Amino acid sequence: MHNKCLYDALHNSIKYQLIGTEKMKTTEINNFMAPAIAFNQLVLKNVETVVGMQVESFKAYADLGFKNLNAGLEVKTIEELNVYVEDLKAVAKKVNEQVTSDLEALGKINAKFIEEARKLPDVKKAAPAVKKAA
Repeated sequence: MHNKCLYDALHNSIKYQLIGTEKMKTTEINNFMAPAIAFNQLVLKNVETVVGMQVESFKAYADLGFKNLNAGLEVKTIEELNVYVEDLKAVAKKVNEQVTSDLEALGKINAKFIEEARKLPDVKKAAPAVKKAA
């Protein structure tokens, strides 16, 4: 009976130490991974923003292109051709404006990403946790 009690006490002590060690390891791993996780979340958010912008830009370019193509299909006379060619200048101007707008928006997204990335926890702060674990 005495050995059973001693065994149980020792077993519970080791079990408690292992659980405590696992919690400590989990905390250290979480502290170590936190900067990478935060950065990856920021990258994902940025990719979603850029993809959303690209989808909207694609819609704008497609609408402009289809309108232009449909207008071209309606040309039947020389006068209509002259008007169509003149309208192409306006189409080119709209495309140029859209490209400029897209580049400005992309620049703002990039600047915001850099600003937010600089605010993230420094990886160096995670280094002491790694040294403790080793």
